[in-house]
Amino acid sequence: MPALSAQDFEQFATTWDLLRDMNDQEATNVSELKDARAAAEAAQAELATQEAAAKDVLDQMAENKASIEGQLAERQSMLRGIESEIAALEAAERARAEAAARTAVSRASSSPRTFPAPTRAARSEVVSIAKRYLGAPYRWGASGPNSFDCSGFTMFVYSQVGVSLPHSSRAQINSGQRVSRADLQPGDLVKVDVTVAQAADALWLPPAAIRTFSGRSFVVVKDGESERRVDVSIGIEGLDRVEILEGLEENQVVVGQ
Repeated sequence: MPALSAQDFEQFATTWDLLRDMNDQEATNVSELKDARAAAEAAQAELATQEAAAKDVLDQMAENKASIEGQLAERQSMLRGIESEIAALEAAERARAEAAARTAVSRASSSPRTFPAPTRAARSEVVSIAKRYLGAPYRWGASGPNSFDCSGFTMFVYSQVGVSLPHSSRAQINSGQRVSRADLQPGDLVKVDVTVAQAADALWLPPAAIRTFSGRSFVVVKDGESERRVDVSIGIEGLDRVEILEGLEENQVVVGQ
């Protein structure tokens, strides 16, 4: 066996150190690769878990959507049924109201209210007094002498003959002595309540119920114990009736002049 020189030994030691370093580096690389692989597998497992959870959520959302759509369809069907019932009830109510209005008109025309014979003389002179103010402008709340509202006008002209009336058409009807239709005389104060009825898809009122001011047409509607002015749009105007296009609803009570 040949003997190693010092130079050969030094080369061997260097080579040995190099191989050892390479082995250590390879071991480190293998360890890091294992760690990376383990991390990748863990990440993949986590991703699979998340995908499964997301799928569950999507499945639940799809189920909820189907349930909601089913409930919505059911409610829409119920709503259509309710709307049909409401339409039928409204039609029946309109028919009942029309019948009631016709009955009321028939009763009013066939059997008017009667009162005892008047004991006071009619104030016929108020007719000529009232004619002096024809053309005076209408103004809500006015009582003369240059402008008037309805009850303000009657209050003013009757005051000229010594009769005191309140400034309210509702209160005026309860003032003085009531008389039967057959006993009416010029100068008597008449209050007419008209119930609006629908016929042939139109609302009609007698011309006396329509009031005008500054080019505007309006009526006075009774709401319980109060009265209010309502602007109306007029269509066909006849000698005995006027068509109301807008502003009124069926069964509202209109106070005549």
